[in-house]
Amino acid sequence: MTVIDRLPLWSLVLCLGVLTAQTATGSDAQKIDIPLVVSEVPTDLWSKNRLEAAIGSDGSLTLADTGSGPFNDASFWQIAFNQELPYGRKEFSVHIEIDPAHRTLWGSNLLQPIVNGKEVEAAMDADGKPSFEKIIADDGKGFIPAVSGTFRFALPKSERKLGVFAFMTGGAENFRLTMRDFKVTVWPEADDRVWPQRPLMSELNYRPDDTKTLMIEWHEDEDSRSRRTADVTVSGPHGEQTVAVTIPRHPSIASGSRVSAVDLSDFSEPGDYTVTVPSLGPRTEAASAAFRIADNAAQLAGHRDDAWGVFYWITDNEHGPYPDAHARDASARTYGARQQRRDVSGGWFDAGDYGKYTVNGAYSVGLMLLTGLLAPQVLDHPVEPLAGGRDGWPDWLSAAAAQLDWLVKMQGPDGGANHKATTRDWPGLDVSPQDDTAVKWIMPVSSTATADYAAVMALAAKVLQNQPDSEAQGRAARYRAAAARARQWLEQNPDLVMTETRYDGKDYGGPYTDGDDSDERFFADAAWAALTRDRADIDAVEAQLADRRAAMNRLKNETYWGRVDLLGFWALKTIENDLSPAARDTVDAALRSAAHRWRVEKQRAPWDIPHGDSETLTWGSNSVLATMGWHWLLWSQVSGDDKYIAPARDLAHWFFGRNPQGQTYVTGTSPGSAKDPHFRPSVSGAIALPDGFLVGGPNSGGLSGDPAASGLIGQPPMRMYIDDKESYATNEVAINWQAAWALYLSLLAALEN
Repeated sequence: MTVIDRLPLWSLVLCLGVLTAQTATGSDAQKIDIPLVVSEVPTDLWSKNRLEAAIGSDGSLTLADTGSGPFNDASFWQIAFNQELPYGRKEFSVHIEIDPAHRTLWGSNLLQPIVNGKEVEAAMDADGKPSFEKIIADDGKGFIPAVSGTFRFALPKSERKLGVFAFMTGGAENFRLTMRDFKVTVWPEADDRVWPQRPLMSELNYRPDDTKTLMIEWHEDEDSRSRRTADVTVSGPHGEQTVAVTIPRHPSIASGSRVSAVDLSDFSEPGDYTVTVPSLGPRTEAASAAFRIADNAAQLAGHRDDAWGVFYWITDNEHGPYPDAHARDASARTYGARQQRRDVSGGWFDAGDYGKYTVNGAYSVGLMLLTGLLAPQVLDHPVEPLAGGRDGWPDWLSAAAAQLDWLVKMQGPDGGANHKATTRDWPGLDVSPQDDTAVKWIMPVSSTATADYAAVMALAAKVLQNQPDSEAQGRAARYRAAAARARQWLEQNPDLVMTETRYDGKDYGGPYTDGDDSDERFFADAAWAALTRDRADIDAVEAQLADRRAAMNRLKNETYWGRVDLLGFWALKTIENDLSPAARDTVDAALRSAAHRWRVEKQRAPWDIPHGDSETLTWGSNSVLATMGWHWLLWSQVSGDDKYIAPARDLAHWFFGRNPQGQTYVTGTSPGSAKDPHFRPSVSGAIALPDGFLVGGPNSGGLSGDPAASGLIGQPPMRMYIDDKESYATNEVAINWQAAWALYLSLLAALEN
C-alpha cells in the first residue's frame, strides 16, 4: 500500500483535483503541491496607513507605498489561508518580485516572514544548505533579503494546517513588491504518532473540604470515540482507587475537545495524589497528573503578596524602581496646544508599555478603594516591596496613593480630566523605562475619563477622611474638591465627549474609547453620594437605579474599564443604611444577581468556569474571571451569603493550570508559570521578571495584528493564547487585570484566617 493509499479521504480528493503530484527529487515519496489563493485583500493591522494592498487578476498580491518620502517604519500584514495539510515534511513558498525603485532603509531587510505565528526558517536545498540566507536584525528578528525570487520556508512535519502567513515590512523608500505563486509542498507520510491523554489539575493546593475537579481532555481517535466510559486511577495516602468516568460524545466548543469534569472531592486526606488516565487504544497512551491536599493558607498568602508587589514594579519615578525614568513627563506637551506644558510624572504604567490612561487608571484604583471601604480587614496585610509607604496607612492605600497622585495631575483647569498621557508612537519592546525618552503628549479631555476621575476622587476622599493623620485629611479635602470640579464639568457637558482613536495617523497609545458614558456618569454620581451622604445627592442617583440595573441585565453584568455600572452599585453599598428601602433592595438585587448569574454559568460550563461554552473570550479574559471571583467574595463578605465562596475558591484553579493550555497564567518559578509576558521593563532587561503578574489569557475576540498570536486564528477560543513576549493580545499585563487579581487573592487568603 502506498503513502497516498493511507491518506484521509480529503487528501485524496485534493490530490485528484487541484493538486499536482510528482515524485520528489531523490525520493520515492509522492510530493504534493498545494496552491494557495489570496481570497481577500489584507489590511495593515498596525494601521500605519502608508502601504496599500491590491490583488491582481492573476491572483498576485501587490503592496505599494501611497505616501511621499521614505517610509522609515514597519507595518504588519497577514493573509489567512486556513489550508488543511497532510502529515509529513513540508515547505511553504512564495515568489516575490521587487520593483526597481524600491530602496530599503534597514540594510537589505525586506520583510520578516511569519507562518502560524512563528518566524519561519529557510527550507534546505538538496545539498543541505539553506535555500536563502536570512538577515538577522539587532532585535533578533529575521528578514528575507530584498531580492526578487522564490523563497522557500520549512514547516514542521506535524503542522496540519497553514492558517496564516504574516509578515512585518522593513523600512523603504518607494516601497513596492508583488507576491505570487503561494503554495505548500508536502511529502506525505502515515501519521502513526501516539498521543498521551490529558489529565489537568492545578498547581494550587486543595484544602481537604474543597471541591476538587479533575479535567480530562480525551484524544480524538476511533478508539476513544467508540468508548463511553473509562476507569481513572487515583493514588494517594489512602492507597489506590478507581473512579469510573463518562466520556462525552460531543466536544466543548471553547476547547475543541471532548472534556470530562471529574469530581474528586471525596478525597480529603492531606497528602500528595496522582491521577492516571488510561490508554484507550494503540494511538493513545496513559498519562498522569499530580495534585496536593494541604492547608493552602501560606501558599495563597504568597501569591497574594506577589500580586500586590507587582504594583511597585509598574510604578514610575520616585515610588518605583525607575527613579530617573521619564523625566520629561514633568513637562509633557498638550496635544493641540503644544506650548502648554503640564507635569504628568509618576503613576502606574498602564500595561506592557509606558502609557498612562485616566479611564483604566481610575478603574483599577477604584476596585481597590471599593474593597477598602467595604472589607478593609481583608487588605490588612503587608505589601512588599513598597517605596514611599506612609506610617499609619495600610500598605494597600500607600500603593494606591502613587496612582492617585498621578490621576490628580490629569485634571485640567476647567475640571475635565484628560483621557491619557502617551507617546505618539509605541516604544520598542526592548526599550527600558530609563531609555524611553520620547515626548509624552497629554491628549484631550473625555467625559468617560472625567466621570471615572470624579468617582475615584470621591471614593479616595471617603477612604482618607477616615484615616487619623493630618496628611490623609488634607488629601481627602483636595480629592473632594477635585471630584466636585469634575462633576461641574460633567454638568456643563451633558453629552458624550470622546477622544479620537488616532491623531495625525498615529496611535498615541491605546484608544480606551467608549460610545456610551452613562455608566461612568452613574458611577460618578454614586461615588459622590457615598461621600456626601446628602439626601439630594442620594435621591439623584436613586432615580437612575432602574435604568442602570436594566443595562447590567442586558449586558450580562459585563464589568471592565468600559462598563462600570457594577462599581456604581458597589459604591452605593457603602452607604446602604442611607438609601431608601426600595433603593437598598435594588442595590442588593443587582449585586446578588451578578453573583448568581456567574455561579450558574460556572455550573453549566464544560470547563467549570463562569463562561458560556460558545461565547467569545475577550482581550484580558483572565481579568474577566478574576473580577467575577472578586465580586463573589466581596458579596459574601458584605452579605454573609456563603454559597459563592466555594465557586470562588474553585475558580482559582483555572489560573494555576486547570485549563486547556495546562498553563499557569501567573508569572513565577513553577514549571507551568507564564515566563515571557509582554512587559517592557523585563523584556528590556531593566528588571528581572517579577513573580505575581496575571497575563491576559486566551483571546478569541480579535488579535489586532499580534505577530506572535497570528497563528492562533481559527483555533478554539480557549487555545488562543501563547506565552510569548511579542503577544500583546494574549500575554500582556495590565493594571486593571492586576488590580482584580490582587484583590481576588486578598479576599481568598482572608478566608483562610
